[in-house]
Amino acid sequence: MHVRYSLLASQATTALFVLLWGSAGHLHPLGTG
Repeated sequence: MHVRYSLLASQATTALFVLLWGSAGHLHPLGTG
């Protein structure tokens, strides 16, 4: 039961990180690729 919740939280966090990273890259690209 807790495993599923953990997986969901992990995926949600990853998605948020990706979105933040993308927006940050667009705002001020660090030239990391």
